[in-house]
Amino acid sequence: MVSSTLVTVADDAELRLVTYLGETAPSHMLSPNFLQECQGYIVQGDAVGLMRTIVNDAGAIASLLTTPNTDEAISGFSLLAALLDRVGETDPNEEAMLSQSLQNAVVTLDCSGSSTPENVLAKRRIL
Repeated sequence: MVSSTLVTVADDAELRLVTYLGETAPSHMLSPNFLQECQGYIVQGDAVGLMRTIVNDAGAIASLLTTPNTDEAISGFSLLAALLDRVGETDPNEEAMLSQSLQNAVVTLDCSGSSTPENVLAKRRIL
């Protein structure tokens, strides 16, 4: 059984991630219900739903790719990798599909107007 302290720490990290994504995402790209949906999945402990919501929201992915703080981007993608691991513990096929969706979201994202050399370099580091 997982310690309730570890669950609380993981939930807190996930909540901080989605809050960061919601606050820093380009407003024209972020789904209007992004934060509420993510918070619901966190409360339910639904890693699949949380990953799907993040991966399918161009604003959330853009937030990680366009942040001037490389450490924030790396931390964000590290948390997404941890979520993928949780998904894989119960459904390896779903983990593979979400991994592919995340890769596609990163590769195909058009950050309209944010293609500064720094952002392009950050995207290449992540890939």
